[in-house]
Amino acid sequence: MNRILVTLLFWTLLILGGCQKEKTTIGTQVSETFYLENKGASMGVLVQGNTASHIFLLFVHGGPGTSSLFYNGDYISQNLEDKYALVYLDQRNAGSSQGNFNAGDLSLGQMTEDLGKAIRVIKIRYGAGSEVFLLGHSFGGLLTTAFLSVKSNESMVNGWIFVDGSHNYPLNDSLTRDMLIQVGNTNIAQKQNPAKWEKMVD
Repeated sequence: MNRILVTLLFWTLLILGGCQKEKTTIGTQVSETFYLENKGASMGVLVQGNTASHIFLLFVHGGPGTSSLFYNGDYISQNLEDKYALVYLDQRNAGSSQGNFNAGDLSLGQMTEDLGKAIRVIKIRYGAGSEVFLLGHSFGGLLTTAFLSVKSNESMVNGWIFVDGSHNYPLNDSLTRDMLIQVGNTNIAQKQNPAKWEKMVD
């Protein structure tokens, strides 16, 4: 009987000792990382700056496949972090995110759902009254547009900053091709790196 009680006590202490509440910091100089779990992806989230302001600027990066940490530079840190909390979310299969790569999960609909979940987690962690502003750059512009086009999603955010977003990737690709051919032929005619440009034009 004593052996059973000791074993039971051991497992109880092990389970209780292994459980701990995730730390959420409200302050003016916060830097914390957590992972957002959704449908097979574990997406990295870095929160830096003034979480006590309850104003969150959520960077939605380009790519797809790059990282929001590209925006985490000195200028942003020095000019915004004392006033606001900056949220760097890495989309599924991008940046610091983890999980099995699955091309079937790389849909605009799934990524829109991920973004909505990220906003809900911010409000749960830092307070329901927190204000969230989206900054969508390049593919992030397309993603934030898709997110805001879904009924009732607009009410989840307080503002939207659109930076050089793309909405028509096939047109973007064909115009880029046309431009490269035109610039390439001009450079070939002017004998400026003709070998490089001939290869590109071909």
